[in-house]
Amino acid sequence: MLPAMIIIGVLIGLALATGGTGLGLLASDAWAGALLGGIIGGLWGKLLELSARLDAMEKRPGADPPSTRSAGPSTAASEPKLAATAAGAEAITPVAVKTPPSASRAAPTPTNHQPQEPVPEPASETATANTQASPAANTEVKDWPAESRSAGWSARLLGGNLPVKIGVAFSLIGIAALLRHAVEQGWLQIPIEARLALVALAALAALVFAWQQRNRRRSFALSLQGGALGTLLLTVFAGFRLYAVIPAPLSFGLSAFLIIGTGVLAAYQNAFWLALFGMLAGFAAPLVLGEGDAGPGGLFAWYALLNLGLFYLAWARNWPLLNRLGFAFTFVIASLWGVLAWSPAHRETAQLYLLLFFLLYFLIPIFDARRHRGETGIDPVLVFGLPLLALPLQAAIIGGDRVELAVLVFIAALLYLASATWLIRGQHCRKLGQAHAVLAIALATLAVPLAFQGHTVILIWALQGAALVWYGSLQSSRLARFAGVLLQTAAGTFWLLLLGLSSLASSWLVTRPDFLGGLALTGAGLLSARAYERAGADVVRVGFFCVWALLFWSLNGAHELVRLTEGALTGASLVGLWALTAGLAAALYAHRNWPVAGFAVGTSMVLAALMIPDQQLHGAPLANWGALAWAAVLVAALFADRCLRDGPWRGWHALAAHAALLAAASTSLVHLASESLALGNAWAWLLGSMPLLLLVGWLLSRTDAPLCRHPVNDTDRDLLLLIGLLSIVIGLLISLAESGASDPLPWLPLLNPLELTQCVAILVLVLAARAGRPRHLVLPAAAIATLAWLVVTVMSLRASHQLFELPWRLGPLLDDGRAQAALSIIWTIMGTLAWVLGSRRQQYALWLGGALLLGLVLMKLLVVDRVYLSTVAGILSFLAFGLLSIGIGFLAPAPPRRSPEHETAETEH
Repeated sequence: MLPAMIIIGVLIGLALATGGTGLGLLASDAWAGALLGGIIGGLWGKLLELSARLDAMEKRPGADPPSTRSAGPSTAASEPKLAATAAGAEAITPVAVKTPPSASRAAPTPTNHQPQEPVPEPASETATANTQASPAANTEVKDWPAESRSAGWSARLLGGNLPVKIGVAFSLIGIAALLRHAVEQGWLQIPIEARLALVALAALAALVFAWQQRNRRRSFALSLQGGALGTLLLTVFAGFRLYAVIPAPLSFGLSAFLIIGTGVLAAYQNAFWLALFGMLAGFAAPLVLGEGDAGPGGLFAWYALLNLGLFYLAWARNWPLLNRLGFAFTFVIASLWGVLAWSPAHRETAQLYLLLFFLLYFLIPIFDARRHRGETGIDPVLVFGLPLLALPLQAAIIGGDRVELAVLVFIAALLYLASATWLIRGQHCRKLGQAHAVLAIALATLAVPLAFQGHTVILIWALQGAALVWYGSLQSSRLARFAGVLLQTAAGTFWLLLLGLSSLASSWLVTRPDFLGGLALTGAGLLSARAYERAGADVVRVGFFCVWALLFWSLNGAHELVRLTEGALTGASLVGLWALTAGLAAALYAHRNWPVAGFAVGTSMVLAALMIPDQQLHGAPLANWGALAWAAVLVAALFADRCLRDGPWRGWHALAAHAALLAAASTSLVHLASESLALGNAWAWLLGSMPLLLLVGWLLSRTDAPLCRHPVNDTDRDLLLLIGLLSIVIGLLISLAESGASDPLPWLPLLNPLELTQCVAILVLVLAARAGRPRHLVLPAAAIATLAWLVVTVMSLRASHQLFELPWRLGPLLDDGRAQAALSIIWTIMGTLAWVLGSRRQQYALWLGGALLLGLVLMKLLVVDRVYLSTVAGILSFLAFGLLSIGIGFLAPAPPRRSPEHETAETEH
């Protein structure tokens, strides 16, 4: 029925509208007539459907007769008493009621507590009795089969009482054609006031009739009430807007009365559809009947009345769908009006109504939450959609005034914050309170970039994020903690972006917004780490925020120092920064025992050491305030050792601190020898290697370390010693390429600074091996002997270079007979000493090394030195080998006896 009536209404509306002015009652063009015709047809179809349902319910088996239902409460209540009074009196012959066979079979069996129904008489007798009792009751009408509610559109359109539908449709079309013809012929030249009055009287009559039917036919009455009220609203608005026959104050008052009346009727009867009909009609009126070029006053006043009615219904009833539809209509229509008809002259009016709409839909979810005591969920459309839609409209009204918009957004944030506090603490509406708290945070966050620029935004966001994390940890609110982390992440990302785009314009340090923003990010990270620690979070989460804080501390400080300094002062200032960082991290570790802080102490020392190459480019590490910076590193190292005394990070700090200060000291001594004093490169090796040799000697003779005020455990001390010994080995290998110039002193074999340093280094390696240090990685004697052989070999070549003034290149040195003879003699002496000492001390490995070296000399004499037998140097090499071989035969001709361990190992092999 409903689709058919909608189609019929559209056709009638088109028929009425296409004839020029038509009836002139509500619409003046075709589309408006079609729209209104469809609405009226739909309403009328809904009424017919509901009427058919009620009739079917009345004819349902077991239902009371209509006379019984219409008798009212008093009559129904009195019936049991009358039945009881007449029980002992004479029997009353009942009037037979024709009942379908199915209903007779389905009738319940009477019980002792219920009087039996009279048995129906035969059809003829029944008809006679009915005729005698009531002449009007002898005519029986068979109803058309009821429509199936689950049928499709075509079945519902063609099913049911089809002749009635066809008759109604053609009757309406005929009436529409008659009315159109009457209009064309001028038969209905009625003044507009009379026409509006007739429409209003018809609507009022329908409303009165619907009110009378509210108890008998509830659905029918409610639908008719909605249509009548909507018609009255349209009539009032048309009289004011289209025809100007109703003054503005009167139309405003009548509209207010009708809207309030609609809400009261809907609330009183608990009729959602009545409220929906009235709301849809009210929202559709300005769109259909508006002039289009009028100002926003009338439009927004109309919608303000509608929203006030919705506000009353939201307070009285729980109809979420009605609230959502009103919200959507209000803001969508307002947005369309802003796009199509906005003018700066409308600012005050638009601002007033936007504030009204915001407050109304801000309070509606609060009413709903208080009604259910916070036990149900929130309405996300209203709660989160309100600021999402209101904020762009507010920005469009204000224009480009960022400060004013920021103030309004911040006021909204305060409003949401106050509401959240009141809902959570006073009303026990935790869900809505938390939603308002989130919106308060979001709005406050948004107000910051609107009111400020650049790094000031970072400063506020970082502090706000830290506060959220702290609050979330105290209240066990995961959402608040997540919001705080997200806000800090946004602030950090923004800071890094601005850091890459910032210029190097000089400014005083502590007043620069970017520097303060970096400090805020650092403090926010530390506060967040502490908050997560208090909440019982794991080490990974706490460490993440600690790393966050240290990262922004380091980047911020390094950026500022690089920007404010230049030349040698930059390196010195950065060294001072890392010294300060190490001290602060050590204090933080002593106070909170955070692993990241302990690791940061040693890392800061490594970063300080990495500044040495930059300092070398501008002098020496101790030049240009460098001495003060490295003194700060020394103080920080001693302080950190005290703070890390019982922690697992002391070894890492000890290694990093000794390496950093050792590198700075060695580099400074090398610069002193080569640049300041202009000495030969041999002196640079002597002075530069002294700190390393002294450190290794200290570690071999003591249980502590120079920068550690208390004894170091064996593992950390062995690790530090191992790094020192490996550094010595690497230094020895690198020193082999040095010519060993000892200016201003003359060069002497073995007594020059370079070779003295090499000898001391070999001695230190031997002492460490004999002491069995480090415990788990003792340098093999064969490795030390090989290294010593390389050092002595290069000493021989260096002597040839210095004494014979040969070029310090490997090719010319090996092509010279004197250098070859010196090598043969030195190797023969080394082999002879190893042979004799190994044989007498019964050290087979030492004897074997000497024998192998003598065998190498023998091969060298036969292959290389024989070329130089015509020279004195070649003759001396052969004589030295022969005489020393004779000495071996006299002193230790036989090899030592091999130990049982060697024999067993060789047998198994």
